[in-house]
Amino acid sequence: MVTFRALTMMWTTTLPGFTRNISPLHWHSLYSFVQQRQDFIGTNVTKHSNPLNPRTVLKDMLNQAPYKNARSAATYDQDLRGVSYEIYGFMNNDGGTRTTTFYYTQSVPSGGIKKSDRTVQNYLHKNNALMLKGVHVGPTQIWLVVDGDRAGSGAVNNYPDKNDDHGAAGANILFCDSHVQWVKGGKNYVLSYETSQDENRSSP
Repeated sequence: MVTFRALTMMWTTTLPGFTRNISPLHWHSLYSFVQQRQDFIGTNVTKHSNPLNPRTVLKDMLNQAPYKNARSAATYDQDLRGVSYEIYGFMNNDGGTRTTTFYYTQSVPSGGIKKSDRTVQNYLHKNNALMLKGVHVGPTQIWLVVDGDRAGSGAVNNYPDKNDDHGAAGANILFCDSHVQWVKGGKNYVLSYETSQDENRSSP
């Protein structure tokens, strides 16, 4: 097992460049809602899966644990090995927006807009869903790290359901200004998600 300090150091090497803009406040906020998870990170290392990234990283940091609880003793390792959160490093990934991101000396085309100190300041919402087009949003409304989706019967992608860490009740969200907020499931979750992500989403 590895410490949270080690995880944060490894996180900066496993993820694209936007993580280099994260302040110590973000790490502290992240710790406040991942410390009680049952998922675990082993000490096994590997070359990063992205060929542009030359780093050797903790292998389990590249995968999200599929379940919040082990289905059985026999599946404990495969069910719980990995991270318990998701990184929301891009916004406006609606299928139509393409930008170029600089990643390990290379220009890489990406769907959506990479979140950074510059792009999350006074962002102008582009899609019509929930009457948000033209609304200015900022770091206090834009998501950065989210309780991860879990596998299971009836799972809904990017929306709280019975399989997730807190069931359908909601999820903890780390925002770009470094505050962590509980976002309740239902219409409120969809509104907060779309305000942050600008993907033209109006329902689960």
